[in-house]
Amino acid sequence: MGNLSNDVTERQEVPESVERSDPDQQDLITVVSTHTNDSLVDSDGVRREMPGGPAFYIARAFDRLGQRYRLITGEIAQVNVLRRSHGEEYSIGAIPLISLPRAIRSQATLLSPVVREIDPEALPPIAGLLAVDLQGFVREPMKPFRDVTRLFSLAHLLDRAGLVKAGEAEVERLDRPSRRALDSCTTMVTRGSRGIILRQRGRERKIAVSRVEAEQTIGAGDTLLAAMVVGLLDGFDVGEAALRASDFASRSLREREKT
Repeated sequence: MGNLSNDVTERQEVPESVERSDPDQQDLITVVSTHTNDSLVDSDGVRREMPGGPAFYIARAFDRLGQRYRLITGEIAQVNVLRRSHGEEYSIGAIPLISLPRAIRSQATLLSPVVREIDPEALPPIAGLLAVDLQGFVREPMKPFRDVTRLFSLAHLLDRAGLVKAGEAEVERLDRPSRRALDSCTTMVTRGSRGIILRQRGRERKIAVSRVEAEQTIGAGDTLLAAMVVGLLDGFDVGEAALRASDFASRSLREREKT
């Protein structure tokens, strides 16, 4: 299992909902996501390409944490990264749906599409904790996110989730039933350098983040969610898992800037 820290902290038993009987799936996390080829202009005005996508950053986080995982993916997506005053925006073409097995059995499953290549209405039975990154479910092909105005109906998916990560603007893209569905799970609302709002059972808690001076923050949210899932499976309560995940994501971003 992963290890966010060697510090001694009181741990809670993993909730029954994330346990499973198949010994072959011990400590395994299934990731359904996409690799991308990111094209961006750096601070010197030079266009360069780099590997990316949530599949890339989640896998890298799990590798660093010593977490076993398996990846279910499809085609590599081409992404044009647009620099804006508020951060990065992404222009992504349509991606074929990822082919899924009849059932997914693991301690946790993490769904993190890039642009709707996971069909939320066609998910198979999933055993264990279901963690969802909302961003790729509320995008449209070839549109920067700020140009997306429609509301998305994801109540069926969110009713099944135990953990959801979303930006404030992404939550605003949900229709009313989908927003209500968030009340039944733990939601991490990310706000960049302003920190995280953790919502659970009608309560809110603010989680501070360490400020990191970085040329770009691509992949930070993917790293955060990956570490959060590991923390929960390691037995930490939600608040402690979020604190540790935030610290891990900040350290990862800081170390990347040094390379």
